[in-house]
Amino acid sequence: MSIKRTRKVRLESEKMSLSVGLQLQGIDDYIAPSQVCVMPLTEDKAPQKKQSKIMIEGTTPQENTTQLTRVTVRLEDCLACSGCITSAESILIEEQGFKQFKNTLKTLPTTRRIVCSYADEVIASLSAYHNQPFWMVVARLEKAMKREGVSEVVDLTDAMDVSLLSMYEEYKQHQKEKKVYLTTTCPGWLCYAEKMQGDTIFPYLGKTASAMTIKGILLKATSDVYHVSVQMCYDKKLEATKEINGLKSVDCVLTTNEIDDIINWEEKIEKVGEGIREFGYLNEPGKYIALREGLPDTFTTLRNKDFFENSHVAIVYGFRNIQNVVRMTKTKSKFDFIEVEACPGGCLCGGGQIKCLPKERTERVEKMRSVMRSREVEEKNRIFYNQVKDKVFVTLTNRKPSNDKANLNW
Repeated sequence: MSIKRTRKVRLESEKMSLSVGLQLQGIDDYIAPSQVCVMPLTEDKAPQKKQSKIMIEGTTPQENTTQLTRVTVRLEDCLACSGCITSAESILIEEQGFKQFKNTLKTLPTTRRIVCSYADEVIASLSAYHNQPFWMVVARLEKAMKREGVSEVVDLTDAMDVSLLSMYEEYKQHQKEKKVYLTTTCPGWLCYAEKMQGDTIFPYLGKTASAMTIKGILLKATSDVYHVSVQMCYDKKLEATKEINGLKSVDCVLTTNEIDDIINWEEKIEKVGEGIREFGYLNEPGKYIALREGLPDTFTTLRNKDFFENSHVAIVYGFRNIQNVVRMTKTKSKFDFIEVEACPGGCLCGGGQIKCLPKERTERVEKMRSVMRSREVEEKNRIFYNQVKDKVFVTLTNRKPSNDKANLNW
């Protein structure tokens, strides 16, 4: 099935798009609830009596009137519904946009701590676009978010380490069971897997949550925190609706595009304090597994530019390759670990990043990569992982079309 970007929603001078993996040929990304939403169909309707065809002369037929009730579709209902592959972008904007974020902050009690986490890919995109060093962009983001009322701004490095360590343990268990391990930290890919593959793909899916979700779990474990996260992909808004053990670990997701306009890019920034990071860290589960398995850290592209392989480990980007991954679970494959991401080019090129012209793409990606480094798991986070490892798993939900239209929990 070919891929087509069917529609984009302009969001504050930038275009918003979900991952290509969720935009298929012939399907409009915007599906209004009034058009094909299954929610109204869940209402039990009493059987209507047949009308008599006999009328008394001189009278007019009296139509039966039904009192209609207003249908309300929540964000999580829409994303969990099997009626369509994609999400309703208008609802995403309404409930996960910057305007709603600001309005929510006004309603929070003064005692509640507001913490903003950010993905390093976000900083890389802003750094490349504005030609400013990594550390300076972090400082500008922190100032901007604190002006909006945020108490603290944090990175995801500790949560990233926890996620990698958890994936490795899961992977070793998959090895014992002689089945390939597919990562599920990409919400675009996970949504596709749950909606289009269901139980047939679940035995191969890992359950380790992403760094963003794990960070929320860690933050909310100790205090009453409102957690907003700045991410590189609009699909992360989708991930934020998913609860883990009854906990909503992320209250709001903003993207690179959305926070770019609130940052003062002319303000003078001084480099003060210790522990300032000069570079960001790439989240690379595939490379981490390869290193743990004693394999070289170089990957080759024998099939296409978005399919990287190294012995029995693969890194796969884009929907075309995702279809190949699904086929690999049904046949014998040399790979036993596959990192899967829906966006072509991976998270660094997520749909929420600062846009550029196609001819500028290669240079932009190179500039982003120049401020990023591979990461080695810190020893202190291994100890930390042992304390929280039982709390970092997502629940897989079969959301393929079924007769049970009332079960719409994401």
